[in-house]
Amino acid sequence: MLTKKYSYRRVVTEPDRQEIYKLRYEVYLKEGAIEKSSLEIFTDEFDNTGNFKLYGFYEYGLLIGSFRIHILKTETCISPARSVFPKEIGAYLAQGKTIIDPNRFTLKRGNNGNRERLINLMKIPFAVAQIYQADIVTATARREHMRLYKRLFYGVEVAEPKLYPTMLLPHGLMVSEFKRNELNILELVPEFRTASETMSELFDF
Repeated sequence: MLTKKYSYRRVVTEPDRQEIYKLRYEVYLKEGAIEKSSLEIFTDEFDNTGNFKLYGFYEYGLLIGSFRIHILKTETCISPARSVFPKEIGAYLAQGKTIIDPNRFTLKRGNNGNRERLINLMKIPFAVAQIYQADIVTATARREHMRLYKRLFYGVEVAEPKLYPTMLLPHGLMVSEFKRNELNILELVPEFRTASETMSELFDF
């Protein structure tokens, strides 16, 4: 699981979960995305559903990022994207599509630029999509962040930004048809080529 200075961990213990909640709070507050809280943690109802896993991203053993991943395979599955955009997500599920909903993207900024950290963190949703042969990968993103998902995952905006639970800023819905875009993504980001091999043991849903 170690790729030079970066490592990945599926988070299962309460102390590790709390560490991620604290990192979310720190990053989101700095961005102006949430209000201050005396608890200095950020969590929501989707941290307690049955169809997600939480992953930590570490640099030299220190937590610097995280993703929460929901897998939707049936019309009874829930996720943050589905709660805000039920019509759009529901239509894909009705067609029998497997959907990966990566959410609660969190990344601490580095001193020497963010590209290396960003690419290594984004290996998590890419690996999940590969391993579970996803048809659709979603991104619920603020307008200013949509360019990232369009560039890295060939995402297309399918719903205008709207108020998002527990967040101060509106989020829109982007989707990538992963099976169609996978080879293009790998050509654009060759660092993703070994992602699923490196992390396969982390994704035992």
